[in-house]
Amino acid sequence: MKNNNLPLSGSRFRALRNGTALSTLAALVLAAPVWAQTQAQTPAQTPVQTTAPAQAQLPATEKKPEDLKTTPVEAEAQEGPTTTVTVAAERPQNRADRQVYDPKTDAETPVSVAADTLNKVPGVAVDPEGNVTLRGSGVTILVDGKPSTALQGENRAATLQSLSSEDIDTIEVMNNPGAQFSAEGSGGIINIVMKRGRFVQQKPTLTLNKGSDDRYGANFSASRQITPKLILNGSVNIRHDGRPNESTDDRKRINALTGETTRAVTESYNPRLSDMMSVNGGLNYQINDNDTLAGNVSYQRREGSNTGLSHSLIYDVNDILTQDYDRISRGENNNETVEGTLRFDHRGDTEGETLKFNLRYSENTGDSQSENSTLYSYAVPARTDSSDRSNRDTKEKLLNLSGDYTHGLWGGDASTGFDIQNQKSYSRTLNQRTGGTSPIPDQDTITDIVQTISAFYVNYSKAYTDKLSLSSGLRVERTDVEIKTGTGGESNYTNVTPSVNLSYILSQAERLRVGYSRRIRRPGAMELDPTIVYYSDQYASAGNADLKPQETDKFSVRYEYQKSGYSYNVEAFYSKDLKVIAPVSYYIPGTIVGTDVLLRTRTNLGEQQSGGLEMSFDGKLTEKLRMRASSTVTYFEVQSFDRNLVPYERTGTNVSGRINADYKMTAKDTVGVNINVQGKRIDRESYTDPFATANVNYSHRFSNKLFLSLNVTDIFELANTKTYTRSDTQEGIRERKQQGQVAYLTLRYVFGEVRGTQPQEDMPQGPRGPRGNWGGGPGGGGPM
Repeated sequence: MKNNNLPLSGSRFRALRNGTALSTLAALVLAAPVWAQTQAQTPAQTPVQTTAPAQAQLPATEKKPEDLKTTPVEAEAQEGPTTTVTVAAERPQNRADRQVYDPKTDAETPVSVAADTLNKVPGVAVDPEGNVTLRGSGVTILVDGKPSTALQGENRAATLQSLSSEDIDTIEVMNNPGAQFSAEGSGGIINIVMKRGRFVQQKPTLTLNKGSDDRYGANFSASRQITPKLILNGSVNIRHDGRPNESTDDRKRINALTGETTRAVTESYNPRLSDMMSVNGGLNYQINDNDTLAGNVSYQRREGSNTGLSHSLIYDVNDILTQDYDRISRGENNNETVEGTLRFDHRGDTEGETLKFNLRYSENTGDSQSENSTLYSYAVPARTDSSDRSNRDTKEKLLNLSGDYTHGLWGGDASTGFDIQNQKSYSRTLNQRTGGTSPIPDQDTITDIVQTISAFYVNYSKAYTDKLSLSSGLRVERTDVEIKTGTGGESNYTNVTPSVNLSYILSQAERLRVGYSRRIRRPGAMELDPTIVYYSDQYASAGNADLKPQETDKFSVRYEYQKSGYSYNVEAFYSKDLKVIAPVSYYIPGTIVGTDVLLRTRTNLGEQQSGGLEMSFDGKLTEKLRMRASSTVTYFEVQSFDRNLVPYERTGTNVSGRINADYKMTAKDTVGVNINVQGKRIDRESYTDPFATANVNYSHRFSNKLFLSLNVTDIFELANTKTYTRSDTQEGIRERKQQGQVAYLTLRYVFGEVRGTQPQEDMPQGPRGPRGNWGGGPGGGGPM
């Protein structure tokens, strides 16, 4: 079987495996501010990026110390028919309910996808299979403050592995979101703010990259101020990339009555290279001094291969081999997403008064087909070779309408709004024998679920003193779910979720933030549909129509220090989950006489809690060396019951961290290294060992128009995971090896005349200054 991963030799990078690097990482985060401030009499200023995004504005009622102000950058915008507009751009700033991260300052962004970029954000982890967690808990991912079908359910992993990081403006992490945002997501919210529709880019820019093993990509983006009131922009991105992987699954099935076990060992290989293309376009029209209309449209398409090979060995209760077979799959999978948004912003005549409406439509369709062959080398009783055909079609439609109104009240700001989402989820899975006796039975299953969420919120923010600001709110969400297939069914419930965020200025450079929020985690469409889907003659899955949302209470205390180009943050956090949506497994009669199938489903069972400490640092250690580092230590405690309702408890500690260091060798040459360590991950029935990756990059500026960079990912080939499963029905080990070591060469060219020391890119533009009339901070108008 093909092996794309070299084994470890000697002590190479062993520190990351035995935990030494984790301790070193935490020590670096703690020591970095002291070292930085002793390097010079006058601390070095962080260079101002001419590619800085628009200001992440603070609420009107939250005071900002003088030393926390960002440094403006003056840039001449595109010249319209009758006017020239000058704008001032600012770095993204943290807000009371979120932390803001800018991927544009990362040298690896041109060859990265969203999953790579998210893995560099403190507290966020994306595993090789695309699952995203925030401090170990599930998280909701929004695009420009709104849900997208491309980032929900089974689409999320593939989208994160194909969405170009060059299309991302900022990433906002909200551990305790305000009432303006959806209550969905036990871990919080990650809001991906896209560039499209937000900026005038001073010059058209073309980026080309070539990677090892026939990988390649290209991105072209441009924008123009057509009139003093109208801005148009757009981008095109293509990419041929992926991560081939191989895995070994050694699993025992346990008979709950006799305790006897049978064993299955499966080795598999998947090429996993895909072709991806996206087209984005946006406009921003200033109707008058008080009204702005904006719109965006986007199209994404992904084409991949279902080709794969697996080899399985089956053993009976006496550990005697009963089956030895290979399974070969050939096919393809295609996925398309179309989205459109329309937004109207109105600024009232009184200070701070705003009215905003947002309409979004998103549709995702998927089509997967494969022709499969099962070839037996040995079987008792005898089995003949077989073949089967698999087809799966999916369609997700999401219509979202929201409105927000803010007005001054009693010396503060009062906000209220509504949010209505209607989502239709449809899928059809067809498995059909085409010859012999297939290990997968014939089946034709359809899932058709409609979910409507109607929400209303109120929020009040006020600066009670020059130092103390408080924002509190209440959100009410009504959820109606209709299952239209199988035996049908309905589920209706209402959730009331409060949130509180307090900010206190300790000094000109220091701030203390305290937050609380109640979150929920709704069951997804596949988790609700009770239709049984067979994966083999031994394993199957089904949903549970009686599932209720999981409830989470989250608390945090955060200390922030920011002065003279340095920032240092420490946050303590705690969360408790009730009505946990947990996996359970039990046996059902199989389709072949005398066999049984292990069915995996979900139910509300038990509770869990976690708490820990997160530290981060960003600043220049010397005139040439800049470091961004973070470390998160989380303690988990899971309390649950087995299938016989016998209680049990699992505990563990996760230590994760990352370091990104850039060294400016000359005025034109920079070298960087990025190390990412993911600690032990604990679930109800399993845990995953720690793993680490290390990337290096080099960039050279030929001129103000032409740039070259070289990136090598996972240089020590450590992006492998090992997961241990143990329950009363099964136990096993699954090891996944991924081809992580990939080299990319990137060339970037800026068209037209470029003045200054850097290209003028991504400068925010609008008749009113930063972000025009979008207002409300990152995401275009904040929390709509």
